[in-house]
Amino acid sequence: MTAGQINKALDKLDRQSRKIGDRLIAAGRGNECPSERRDKTDSLSVKSREVADAAFNLRYEIKRRYGSDIHRLPSGCRR
Repeated sequence: MTAGQINKALDKLDRQSRKIGDRLIAAGRGNECPSERRDKTDSLSVKSREVADAAFNLRYEIKRRYGSDIHRLPSGCRR
């Protein structure tokens, strides 16, 4: 993936994460920690886990390529 593709994928995952957060709040689960959802099998918990795992993997790839604690790759980065 190019830097732009990673950034675009992270943007999409961020939007999905916000929607999941809204759904959790609407379901009365707004105070629930991610670790509390980790082993649950309902569809909202599963989707939350999938989105979080995908974002973690992309952020790990950024760290692997660029180092440090950045959240997005600079445009034009070819690493």
